[in-house]
Amino acid sequence: MISSNNLDGVYNNEGVFTMFGGNILNNTSWQGTGGGVYNFVWGNFSMFGGVISGNMGNGVYNYAWHNTGTTDEPYGNFSMFGGVISDNMGNGVYNYGNFSMFDGGVISSNLGSGVYAYGCFNMFGGLISKNMDGGVKSSVIFNMYAGEISGNIELSSDGGGVCNRGVFEMFGGENG
Repeated sequence: MISSNNLDGVYNNEGVFTMFGGNILNNTSWQGTGGGVYNFVWGNFSMFGGVISGNMGNGVYNYAWHNTGTTDEPYGNFSMFGGVISDNMGNGVYNYGNFSMFDGGVISSNLGSGVYAYGCFNMFGGLISKNMDGGVKSSVIFNMYAGEISGNIELSSDGGGVCNRGVFEMFGGENG
């Protein structure tokens, strides 16, 4: 368990972090970034299981300098194959890099959005539900192939399921 630290629980800077299980709980990010996991430029974070919860800040902050889609710019990669990101004081995932979510992943009950995306977000499965500031807010590219976005609450007028300010393509899945 990684718990109750005064900054991000895990700061992954240009490294490879694979989470198969365990808990990252109740960490504080005074910078408003990670809280649970701060995946910095060129970092690769793969989550297969475990829980990221109760952090002051975002559950996962996946960072990039300026992600405009070119390959020479530094960006973080986050792949969620399973596990739970819940009950964080910020967004479940704040994405500036590349984020892919697969079956088995759950993002729920965060005080911010489930996923706040300024980078590319591909949803191949999983569940995004019961977040307090909408399910997905996307400003760049959001491709939904499968999965479910349901039961989210929107505190402003941006839409509870998906708020799109970029390109949103839905090939399958459920947006309830």
